[in-house]
Amino acid sequence: MHNIGLNNLRYFYYTVLEGGVNQAANRLHVQQPVVSKMLGALDDQFGQPLFWKQGRSKKLTDFGQVVFRHCQSIFDEFEKVEQFSRQQDQISGVLNIGAAEPIVNHFLSSVCSDYMNLYPGVNVNLYTSTQVHLLSMISEGKMEVGFFFYIANMPGNVEVFKKKLFPFRLVVSKDKCKDKTVLQSFIGSREIDDT
Repeated sequence: MHNIGLNNLRYFYYTVLEGGVNQAANRLHVQQPVVSKMLGALDDQFGQPLFWKQGRSKKLTDFGQVVFRHCQSIFDEFEKVEQFSRQQDQISGVLNIGAAEPIVNHFLSSVCSDYMNLYPGVNVNLYTSTQVHLLSMISEGKMEVGFFFYIANMPGNVEVFKKKLFPFRLVVSKDKCKDKTVLQSFIGSREIDDT
């Protein structure tokens, strides 16, 4: 008996799995005669038929059933290797992000949603709090990244990257816009711990 190629077994396996030669040809993206030729070559290599004809359909012989069971084991293992390979290429894990409420509500929620669709293996947690608390969490390794409008006191082990400038507007009623006391006492957001 000649060496049996894995490709020949694949044609046999998908013929059984898909329920026929035409279906296997569609699955393997080849013409139907190619599958039939491979099945005939396998019969010749084994020295006995894998199928017997019953009307228009083909049924597995006893020998064909044994070969198919072995093919299932072989191709199941290939599928596991392929899945493992795909998982190695996927980003997964937990990403903890901290930011002020306006940043989370107006920028990060849609960005994170898009990110999770792109990387379904990543679980994103968003945290809002005061700047001091969020920076402390980053410094202690409890959070990977934070987004801030304003940074007062930076922990020594944290680095700042300025990525985008956002203009901000102070909104004050017309009768208060010239009042310096009002303007000087304005607190921009919960993020800022001082005036």
